Amino acid sequence: MDLEELKTRFKSKMRADLKDIDIVLKATPFLCREVCRIEEELANAEKRIQFLSEQLSKRMPPLQKEGERKGCKWKSEVDGKHNLLMVHMSGEFDYRTAKIATNQMLETIPHLQPECCILFDVCGISPGSDKKLIFHLRKTMHHLRQIGVKRIIYIPNPEMSALGYVFEEYSEKDGFKVHKSSSVSEARDALINMDRFLKA
Repeated sequence: MDLEELKTRFKSKMRADLKDIDIVLKATPFLCREVCRIEEELANAEKRIQFLSEQLSKRMPPLQKEGERKGCKWKSEVDGKHNLLMVHMSGEFDYRTAKIATNQMLETIPHLQPECCILFDVCGISPGSDKKLIFHLRKTMHHLRQIGVKRIIYIPNPEMSALGYVFEEYSEKDGFKVHKSSSVSEARDALINMDRFLKA
């Protein structure tokens, strides 16, 4: 169904003609889904406005933090519109770089609301990283769980299966969903559109 075609055909009419019955029958379910989608977007926007209004009196941290040290890179970025945190980590982390990277990650999470989604791109982390990296990622997950995570997608490193366990270990207990993906763009699109696909 083409929404623009429907608007052109019917926007100046008070009711459809009998000759339009086939189009009306096809358009009704489509328009109902559009109304539901718009109502959901409006409800999310109102929640976001309320959340932002409450934050006006507070000094908020940045939406994005990134750094580089000893060959390691990390970036944590909040997409407020979609209530989404995107985390990218690569390189061989030692105890100190793991601590710095995850602490900076935690600085961005006050922007997240309950039922947030998280994208962890950890495929670039070197298998030679210090085992304390797992500890620091668990610390991050603990804080995210306090907010109320709805869904996590991570891009795994096949040589570091323990990283996947960090994201999955509390999912059954806390009731959030965990998925794997092969790329950042695929993961982001899935997180933004997954609920819509599940309802269709």
